[in-house]
Amino acid sequence: MRSSRRWPAAFVCVPLLAACSVWSPPLLAPTPVDASPFDPVVQRYSASVGRLLSTSCTGAPFAGSGFVVGPGLVLTAAHVVDGARQVSVRLAGAEPVPAEVIGIDPNRDTALVRTESDPAGAPVIALAADATEVGSAVVALGYPLGESRWHREAARITSVTDSAIVNGAAMHDLLTVDATLPIGMSGGPVLDARGVARGMAVAAIGGRGGRDSTSPVALGIPAARLAGSFAEWRNEPPVRSAPCAGEVDRGGTGGPDLVVTSSDPDAPELAHTLWLLGRSINAGQYPGAAGLLTSSLLTNEGGAATWAAGLGQTRWLGIDVAEAGMDGDRASARARLRTTSGEGCRVQQVDYRFVRAAGIWRVDAIEPVGAAQAC
Repeated sequence: MRSSRRWPAAFVCVPLLAACSVWSPPLLAPTPVDASPFDPVVQRYSASVGRLLSTSCTGAPFAGSGFVVGPGLVLTAAHVVDGARQVSVRLAGAEPVPAEVIGIDPNRDTALVRTESDPAGAPVIALAADATEVGSAVVALGYPLGESRWHREAARITSVTDSAIVNGAAMHDLLTVDATLPIGMSGGPVLDARGVARGMAVAAIGGRGGRDSTSPVALGIPAARLAGSFAEWRNEPPVRSAPCAGEVDRGGTGGPDLVVTSSDPDAPELAHTLWLLGRSINAGQYPGAAGLLTSSLLTNEGGAATWAAGLGQTRWLGIDVAEAGMDGDRASARARLRTTSGEGCRVQQVDYRFVRAAGIWRVDAIEPVGAAQAC
């Protein structure tokens, strides 16, 4: 790209949906997009867009979005699952399910995960095989961080030839979409009026040089590149990540069963955190589990190592989230927790308090309610 056609842009990097420098040719001027024609597309394909939540050795969990591209196969951004120890996918109206990364390339900021079970009722989102036209209207779908419900944003494609450094990797021929996409929508699809994916959102910047400096811009991986990654990885075995220091082999990663009986719309997001916490404990992946707890809770427990040692042989069998609610960056849930240990199977009602940190809900307090009962 010739320097005379490059336009400088100044912006701040943001986690999960981020770009670190960008140049582009002149863009189509932004024009309003009528979102109503996309209602049928959103109604059909919102069930195929999910929240991904994963743990890592660093203790910091990752969250983002993804979309169904085949039976049990979900495309997402590489930075959502890179280095993950536990990966989970929760589609709209469904419980979270375990998933494994079967293909990942940070240089393409693209990853493919295979879910443990095939999500029922989730139609496959096709990847566009034809060229994407500048000026065409699209709708982006995904899950903002810390939110239980998917988000939609109608916009217009203003370029298909952008170059950018996305999460440390230089990329070219990216889609540019005039949209303000919340953090957490990395890995979500950008759909046309037929419900075909034109690309996958991976980055956002707050302004664009050569145009109104306050104009929001989102960047996406084009469908043709996604299709190549999908074809390359769809039949591959899982990509195994190295164990974290402090993990213990407990002979399996099963459970816990999850039931959400609360009708509160925020309950699924909080339940997802608790389910992943229990699954990480069951696998002996204590560093990843500790990342789902706040530092203040771990301090009260004497530190992460002391907390992990205190778990002993406890295994989570099931959790029923009966009550939940959010208030700003704080939330609470009451759950019926079923565990097994050296004392046998026990049922305990527990009040959990959460704090939203870096957009992800972490457990901040655990208070048993009443005495535990035998199962």
